[in-house]
Amino acid sequence: MSVVADAFRETGSSLSTVFRNQGLRRLNLGFAASAIGDWAYATAILVWAYDVGGVAAVGIWGTIRLVLMALVTPFASILVDRYSRKAILITTDLARGAIVLICAGLIWAEAPPMFVFVLATFTALLASPFRPAVAALLPNLVERPEELTAANGTSSTIDSLSFFIGPALGGLLLTVTSVPVVILVNFATFLWSAFMVAGIKVPPKESTVAAHPAETDGAAEAGSGAGTLVEDAEEEQETFLQETSAGFRAIAANRDLLVVSMVYAAQTVVAGASIVFGVEMAVQMT
Repeated sequence: MSVVADAFRETGSSLSTVFRNQGLRRLNLGFAASAIGDWAYATAILVWAYDVGGVAAVGIWGTIRLVLMALVTPFASILVDRYSRKAILITTDLARGAIVLICAGLIWAEAPPMFVFVLATFTALLASPFRPAVAALLPNLVERPEELTAANGTSSTIDSLSFFIGPALGGLLLTVTSVPVVILVNFATFLWSAFMVAGIKVPPKESTVAAHPAETDGAAEAGSGAGTLVEDAEEEQETFLQETSAGFRAIAANRDLLVVSMVYAAQTVVAGASIVFGVEMAVQMT
């Protein structure tokens, strides 16, 4: 009991520290809304997929979605280093909001399921840079080292709670409403998240992140311009690929990191399978 009490006290202290900072408060409130809405939306789409194609549709779509996300996420993380994190958060919120709104209309109009599957997959892919952008923006908003520790703990807590609250909210709404209504709730959470992030005052060092490598000054000398452009393009491509694979190389070179990453991957596989089983069991029990 003392361990549980200590955990609650530490969580409360972290929340108190974070919410005294306006930037951290707005970022975490936006992150919470976006994450909870995401999970509620995913629950609704899974139930809809089961209705149109059974367990096979849920399994196939879930596998394709997760594989594509695994392929896209490393590249999405590079975008976080090259562009404004605040702009990425707002853009992904608004883009996903527009797409889920279209999905709600298609489901309500009983359009061909393939259109909904494609848009739902695209929504998941657009979410790939969101969490990396949140993690990258946190250090720019803190004023003291202890705030960064508290902010990391708070964002992890929100991420974990949203995994429970989002599906619970989606399931509860499905019992009294319909899939399009749950998707509209997700649309509202995206708007709220974009609104909260838009009010964050980011220090100048965040807003000056270079979007592209430095360009050469002045006009290129005659006869060398085309060659220089080609060399720059090849160098940029190589750098991008190196940056994309840097994380994998670091994990492979550190045995402890490799073990932790493999355990986390195994837990993710089990969690994904549990979602499919959960939908099947819920339908069988109703």
